[in-house]
Amino acid sequence: MANSRILNSRYHVVGKTAAEEFQGLASVSFEEAWRYIVKIGLAAHGYGSTAGRLESFLACLSRKLGYEGVFRSTPSYIVFAVRERSYAPQRVDLDKLARLGDPLQDMTAGTLSLAGSSARLDAIDKLPPPWGKFASMLGYAFPGKGLAPLLQLTQGIALTPIFQVIQNPILNPTDDWSTFFGLRLRAAL
Repeated sequence: MANSRILNSRYHVVGKTAAEEFQGLASVSFEEAWRYIVKIGLAAHGYGSTAGRLESFLACLSRKLGYEGVFRSTPSYIVFAVRERSYAPQRVDLDKLARLGDPLQDMTAGTLSLAGSSARLDAIDKLPPPWGKFASMLGYAFPGKGLAPLLQLTQGIALTPIFQVIQNPILNPTDDWSTFFGLRLRAAL
């Protein structure tokens, strides 16, 4: 029952800051915090804690210890991910994503060392976006606002063309460019 009380206890007392509530925990080393989080997570998981409660508890505990944690739990496994600092959310960059295939293929083919592949990944990460903000805005604005209403066949039926140009497609390494054209039919009943 002690484990049940741990998981059911309140983690924030009104009127106290996290530093007052858990004095001295912010100075815990990463290794100590990691071992403690894994130990208590495995114990609570083994004793039958629900997934939502366990994930919430471990995320709160890792924040109190001064780290960022993400946890996933099912009845048969638990995944722990803890890091020392918070990272800004990554934006989708399809140009960089398409370029990832070349260093990977070269490294697995044996024509590039692991260190060389890693250096190429760092270079890809530093590349500026191929399109400016204005061109990206137009890429969203024209298809979304202008094209769909023009191709509306009736009140409930619309035909929308889809045109894509992909530079260095990862699934077709022999081509430098791939283009796709399609039609999407939307019907509302």
